Amino acid sequence: MSGPSASAVVLRGPNAERSAATREKILEAAVACILERGYGGTTTLLVQEKAGVSRGSLLHQFPSRADLMAAVLQRITLTRHYAYREEMRRARNDRERFELLVDVLWAQISRPAGYVRLEIMTAAYSDPELLTRITHDNARTDRLYRSAIWGLAQRLGVRDRAGLDAAVTVFVASLRGLALDVMYPRPGVDIDAALRLIKAHHMAALDALIAAGREA
Repeated sequence: MSGPSASAVVLRGPNAERSAATREKILEAAVACILERGYGGTTTLLVQEKAGVSRGSLLHQFPSRADLMAAVLQRITLTRHYAYREEMRRARNDRERFELLVDVLWAQISRPAGYVRLEIMTAAYSDPELLTRITHDNARTDRLYRSAIWGLAQRLGVRDRAGLDAAVTVFVASLRGLALDVMYPRPGVDIDAALRLIKAHHMAALDALIAAGREA
C-alpha cells in the first residue's frame, strides 16, 4: 500500500535530532493523556507536563491543540500502514491477504492507539479547527487504502468497484463499532463471536463479487 502523507520534513544534525526526539516525547505524552483522561480532558498544558518539556518547546512543535492532535493521528496512521505492509507480506496468496484485512484492521483498532484515534476522530465533529486539520489527510489515507484493496480484489476476479467499496465500508464500520464495545463493555457481548461473523460476511461479500464478475 502507498504510504500516508508525510508532513514532517526530514531533519539532520544534532539540533534536528533533539527536535525530533522532543516531538516524539510530546506525541507519546499526548497519547498517554488521551488514554488516561480522554480527548476532552487532554490539554496542551497536561501534555507538556507529562512530556517534561518547556512550554516553548511544545508550542514550537505544535502551535495549537489541533496541530498536536492532527500529528497524533498522522503518527497512528503511519504505524498502521507499516503493520498492514508487514502482515500482507506474510500472506501466502491474495485470498489470504483479503481475509487478513479484517484481522489487521482489528489489531490496530483494538489497541490503545486505535482507541486514541477513535477519540480524536469523534471529537473532530465538534471541533471545527481540528476537523479542518485532519480532513485532507484522512480522505487521502482512505482513498489509498481503498485503492490498494481494489487492486487486490481485481486480482481475485472482482469487477464491481462500487460493490467492493460498499463491502469495505461495511467491515470497517463494523470493526469501529465493535471497538466501542471493547472501550465501553456491556454484559453478554461476545467480541470474538462478533469478529468471526464480521470476517465471514467479509469473505462472503468477496465470493459474491467474484461470482458476479464471472457472470458479467
